[in-house]
Amino acid sequence: MFNLPKNVSLQELDDCIQEVNSNDDDMVVPVFYQRGDLCELSRVFQLIFTWAGRDYQKDVFVPDEENARGRFQNFAKTILGTILLNFCRRAVFEKGELLSRRMALEMSEEFVRGVFSSKFDSINNDSSIVIINIDNSKELKNHPLLYNEKGHVRGRKHFQYLVGEVISRICPDVDPLIRENIDPISVFVHEAFLNTEEHAKTDFYGRKLKRSVRGIVFDYKDKSIDDVKDEVVGIPRLKDYFSSWSSKGEGKDRVKYLEVSVFDAGPGIVQTLAPKEYLGSENDFGKLPIGDHYKIIKKSLEFGFTSKDNASRGMGLPTLLRALKSVGGVLMIRTGNLNLIKCFPVGNDWDVERNDTVMEDIREKASLKRSPSAVGTVVSALIPLNKG
Repeated sequence: MFNLPKNVSLQELDDCIQEVNSNDDDMVVPVFYQRGDLCELSRVFQLIFTWAGRDYQKDVFVPDEENARGRFQNFAKTILGTILLNFCRRAVFEKGELLSRRMALEMSEEFVRGVFSSKFDSINNDSSIVIINIDNSKELKNHPLLYNEKGHVRGRKHFQYLVGEVISRICPDVDPLIRENIDPISVFVHEAFLNTEEHAKTDFYGRKLKRSVRGIVFDYKDKSIDDVKDEVVGIPRLKDYFSSWSSKGEGKDRVKYLEVSVFDAGPGIVQTLAPKEYLGSENDFGKLPIGDHYKIIKKSLEFGFTSKDNASRGMGLPTLLRALKSVGGVLMIRTGNLNLIKCFPVGNDWDVERNDTVMEDIREKASLKRSPSAVGTVVSALIPLNKG
């Protein structure tokens, strides 16, 4: 069986994805899950999507521990637990009790209805806000913060309000420069979520996915610089990035940043955007040279690139790149066989040059690596709040 760790670091996630790809095993769930590392939650969602595959016939296994049922029920009343239960077949307790997926999800029903609210107080968890959309649920498929009454994704102005409200609630002291970047951040969030609406609810062949979760993670972090360096030991580019971090204002030994991640359980960016002559079937995806995967991602970072006949589209990722460059932020993309990163030094230059769209492998300094195949896409931005 695959043991979901009680805490998993960013550098360990690829090893976990490799493990679930190699074994057709059920998952042992921790009754407690400790969040911590940067971009970890959205990546763990992707790990669950990959583990579940497309047949959704795997079980979650609950070990025989003191008050196992009560502790499992508490786990079910979390975002992570809700998503895991949505993608499993059933919950199996070591003592022999079986809970169907529907029965297990009933444990989290009250919690889910709370987070499926237009009231920020209901979804605000101290320093983070996670907005999820469960497409395979009639009641929970159009989150009111993301969709209007007609079931359409809300407009850009609403997303500007959404991002501004989130930042004001979870970031205690926000640099004025970050407030200036609320608009480009909201453009990215809006367009990235629109892309999940258009491309991530169906498989490679255009068939509606039986299980689908999409959403946005906003996470504020305030940590010692030494703790952050320890978290990214196995990620050379992030290690270099945080080693060069010079904090401004009070708390010279602290790192403060905002993570914004948009995630989905769809077919992935490359499968969505690759010319169909490249991919006659879903099985051809793994045969593509990794360099061809990368070219498709790089193209998506260019201004105006879009798969839609709409001149106002194709601005999300390029606009985000400009904002990240101006504040010295980080862009990360995990999709298919790619695990990419772009780190910007501090600077107020808004002009995106050709070199700015060049992303690098998150674990290799010298070359592009074929990472274990992951289901769905996670696009994450790290926006520094006290970097000098």
